[in-house]
Amino acid sequence: MEEAPRLDPEFLSSLEVLDTTERPMPGSWVQKKSVDPRLEGLKPMWFQGQAVGPGEVREIALYTHIATLRHKKSGKVFVAFKESMDALLDRQQDPVKYPSWLMHHPVKKTELQIHIYQVVRRPADRYDRSWIAPLESDIVFDTIAWFLLRKGILTEEMFSRSA
Repeated sequence: MEEAPRLDPEFLSSLEVLDTTERPMPGSWVQKKSVDPRLEGLKPMWFQGQAVGPGEVREIALYTHIATLRHKKSGKVFVAFKESMDALLDRQQDPVKYPSWLMHHPVKKTELQIHIYQVVRRPADRYDRSWIAPLESDIVFDTIAWFLLRKGILTEEMFSRSA
């Protein structure tokens, strides 16, 4: 039987959404030595006016921004992000067990883990991982996740698989 989320009603009443733009998370970029053709981030694309892709850059973003929130009463800012499909592909590398058709099936999106961290400062660059910190408690995570679920920013599948 699934445990009900523990919520802090006072904390919940002071949450507001600042941004819901999906984009690569700062600090989640990694360089790849070997190129798996299934990795989406290694396909040619444009980033800040420059062509990036297999011939130019061998980097993937492991996480995607979902939402930035502020707790109005305390002024604390939080960021919710999910594992990227490239991270899942990188984790599940065996092409026999995880063929490309399966990895691109919509059911695989339900395996993307959700994380919620507190923002401690602006990121210095796209490789900076120290700009966010783990939450103080599981209750804060549950309250923010429930808030995002009720706002339609997270789905039931995402929420139930959060880590």
